[in-house]
Amino acid sequence: MGDKLANKANETKSEVLKFRGGVLGAAIPFLVLFVGIIILALTGNALPMAFWVPTLASILAALIMAKNPEKCAGELVKGMASEMVAIMLMAWFLAGIVAQILKESGLINSLVWLCVRANVSPRLFPVLVFILGCSLSTATGTALGTVIALTPILYPVGAAIGSNGAVLLGAIV
Repeated sequence: MGDKLANKANETKSEVLKFRGGVLGAAIPFLVLFVGIIILALTGNALPMAFWVPTLASILAALIMAKNPEKCAGELVKGMASEMVAIMLMAWFLAGIVAQILKESGLINSLVWLCVRANVSPRLFPVLVFILGCSLSTATGTALGTVIALTPILYPVGAAIGSNGAVLLGAIV
């Protein structure tokens, strides 16, 4: 009885998740996610809440393309239940909360005043934002959390002093 359970456990561990269409079939969920994010960006709807649509579509594509959808679903749940995902989500939520608190505190108006007073040129501002973003991202360990924290604060500041919006967004991301 114990040998049968051990053999069954070894079979499940060694079984590799396979997709219809091989490597291309495995890439389809990533392509669905990528195309969905591009569409959100091009339509101006790239808000954190909107990313659930391409994410769920890519999960559905993975389940459809998997030869064993039950195993695929189990691996998805296992991945979502990992400690690292929980840490990333917590950092993401906290970054958003802190950004909103700072935004409501009058920080944007203060930063605009400081930039005007310090004579920061609209062309230099994205460079400063990029350096700040790199530092914050390295310190917190979350690039997405950094984007969520900096965008609602520094994008309006850059717009107010006349920075190029596309360059500023590129610097933040």
